[in-house]
Amino acid sequence: MARTQTTVNKIIATGTGLTPVAQAAVDVANGNYCRNNGKTWLEVTNTNGAAQSRVLTVHFNRKVAGQTVTPKTYTLAAGASRRIGPFDPANYGGLLNFNGDHAELTVAAYTV
Repeated sequence: MARTQTTVNKIIATGTGLTPVAQAAVDVANGNYCRNNGKTWLEVTNTNGAAQSRVLTVHFNRKVAGQTVTPKTYTLAAGASRRIGPFDPANYGGLLNFNGDHAELTVAAYTV
């Protein structure tokens, strides 16, 4: 199946600043992607209410000497939120691919 697109929310300089948007659960089965302009970042929350950490994996979009680069992983403790990025398009591509290990991870994407 195809990855699920995550909408990137633009912060406009003439606006009132950052207005948080509702985060959506990651698509565990298919993965997610969003547009990446090099100024994109993800806001990720682990909604687990107990003590279970969750992992978000962000994939590089290039190889080094013909070898796949190991994806970057971010571990979030239960109840934790984290802002991750920005992502250089030379390394991550114009489409940022990421996966969550459980639907308790929610994500929103932003750019300036």
